[in-house]
Amino acid sequence: MATLRREDIARHVAAQLASEFDPSLPEAVEEELAIFKQQVPSVSYDESLEGTTLKVAIAALLIQIASFAVQIYDVYKQESKPLPQEEEYVLEVQQKIGMDVLNSASPEKRKQIKLITQITVREILESENL
Repeated sequence: MATLRREDIARHVAAQLASEFDPSLPEAVEEELAIFKQQVPSVSYDESLEGTTLKVAIAALLIQIASFAVQIYDVYKQESKPLPQEEEYVLEVQQKIGMDVLNSASPEKRKQIKLITQITVREILESENL
């Protein structure tokens, strides 16, 4: 199997979540990936750009979750262990995110984080079965 990359996982998840969050989420993910490659901080907050900022924040969150999920994947592969079931994998990613972050998020944000995490994990598990 080819090496998993957070960029590819983030792109696939963004495409799946575009209708849920924002149709231009895939483009926002591409912009955030370009920023990460340049090591330049993301766009700063400006009230006139609130919608754009939210989309950028979701894109950055999606990329971070993909990074955590791929890190976990890599550990399992290095240790020659089978990947966990979806629910356990989601919990491991949530632990990487941090329970403080999850507990401090609003119920709506926790729901969004969980949705992004579930789809990211599914994407990895499905790519493993190809």
